[in-house]
Amino acid sequence: MHLLTFNPVFTFEQLTRPSTSSGICRLVPIQTLPRALSSTTFALATKQSVVKSSGVHLGVMASLFKNNAGFSRLSFVIHIIGNVFLGLLDFTSIVKRFVFGQDAGNPDSTNSEECCTFAAETMSLLQLCPSLRETTNEQFREFHDFTVSCGQPLATVLITNRQTCRKCKKDLTVLENKVHVVVVYHSERGTYLGSRVTKHCKKCKIYEHYGFWTEQGKKHLDSTCLENTYLLSSEDTAFHTSLIRQCSNLLVVGAVSFSTFATSYNRRFGYVKQSGTTELNDSVHSKPAKRMKR
Repeated sequence: MHLLTFNPVFTFEQLTRPSTSSGICRLVPIQTLPRALSSTTFALATKQSVVKSSGVHLGVMASLFKNNAGFSRLSFVIHIIGNVFLGLLDFTSIVKRFVFGQDAGNPDSTNSEECCTFAAETMSLLQLCPSLRETTNEQFREFHDFTVSCGQPLATVLITNRQTCRKCKKDLTVLENKVHVVVVYHSERGTYLGSRVTKHCKKCKIYEHYGFWTEQGKKHLDSTCLENTYLLSSEDTAFHTSLIRQCSNLLVVGAVSFSTFATSYNRRFGYVKQSGTTELNDSVHSKPAKRMKR
């Protein structure tokens, strides 16, 4: 297993070529690679698939930016394990094959020079886009707080996938004045605010909601409502279905009551009731959140 070490004294040619004596690829921070960075930026700007700098190909990231699926996969890996894979050549090879959809059972499909180039370009990308280093929870918290400040929580938007009326088959209309704020209880993110959007068929007077529909004041559940990611228990409350399954499993297997489960949920996410108020510690948003009712 080859190690990727950092040493700022080597040239770019040496950095991207495995050492014949030690089999080690050496990478340096982006600040010491001005030619590599300028070539990469030029490649992205001109959408060239291959750019050469000092005889070394720098088109890995350029081709990656034109491959939306590949860029999404690289972003996913960084969010899951960070950039630790850049320190080991074998790890870098696996990630590169995953990102570009290469054969998992063929380690020879990526040579060591390509891996070192991929690692160097990934380091450049992380310097250019530091937000990629942020975890999903951090980005979720930031987006949630921003949308709440704008007056319309968008961390979760509950809207039916149905496009046409279930009776007349005409296109449904989104009612912009029928957007309601809902409190969402999530199994991994705790309690936060989202929005519920309604669609309408003017001819049949049918209102389509997330997981159910209403006609003449009567509520009808969709047959697939339990397959949705969330379940609307009321007009302003939604439960993550994973949270409901956790509760039901603990009830069946461990005879855990809902009140005990709610206490555990509130304790897990730092919702502590004091003097009739709810204080929130380390939650997904800065404003006090609803505790789960027992």
